[in-house]
Amino acid sequence: MSEFVTPLLEVKMTSMAPVILELFGIGKEIRLTVTGGSMYPFLRGGRDSVILQSAGMRRLRRGDIVLFVRPNGQYVLHRIIRARKAGLYLLGDAQTVSEGPVDPKSVVAVVRSVCRGGREIETRGLLWRAASASWMLLWPARKLLLRLAPKIARLRQV
Repeated sequence: MSEFVTPLLEVKMTSMAPVILELFGIGKEIRLTVTGGSMYPFLRGGRDSVILQSAGMRRLRRGDIVLFVRPNGQYVLHRIIRARKAGLYLLGDAQTVSEGPVDPKSVVAVVRSVCRGGREIETRGLLWRAASASWMLLWPARKLLLRLAPKIARLRQV
């Protein structure tokens, strides 16, 4: 008898959203693999996954990474950089232009933890919050830092 491994099934978020929302409705958490590069360097597409919990009645805070729905129906994982009466202002960690105001009702979930290399990293932990806060303070210098990061990584390998 031969054994084989079934390839992973990639499913668009818009197709999974009704199931995910139903699971949130009964108090479940969801683990999703990160795709894309907008949250680099904190989250890497294809390598990291996140554990999401319903935004529900939770107070959203600056620094939280949230899954929200854009008016065009696209689901996006970005960080809250400001919360105002007009709405939330969101930014991908690899981006330099914020998005907002975003209606807090469009936030579907909050990242509770990041899974990387067999470890689960709590996003409410002191080290994660300190690193996130530092990265947000570096927003004006991000473009330069993101261009330098690959060069620095190559130097470290030498």
